[in-house]
Amino acid sequence: MSYTINNTIYATKKDIISQAQSILNKTKDHQEVSISDYNFLIELFKNHDEWEEKSKNECIGITAGRSLHGTRCFYLKTKTGLEDISFHYAIKCLKK
Repeated sequence: MSYTINNTIYATKKDIISQAQSILNKTKDHQEVSISDYNFLIELFKNHDEWEEKSKNECIGITAGRSLHGTRCFYLKTKTGLEDISFHYAIKCLKK
């Protein structure tokens, strides 16, 4: 089963994980991701079952940082602050 995200076809969910992890690894804490990475991540995060809630205050950027658990994750920058979001969970929610 293949998956299309931002007009790119990924053969497996592992391929999508690799792409998202690569973006996370190259993005320093509090640095915004590039436009192309932003577009990929937004399309991916739209699959997250809490997307509507997490993005309700208008997403104006995506950064990386440390979570409360000490792991690195992505944060949606909204008009009211930062909202953590899991790319692993968004991938888990992808429809076949």
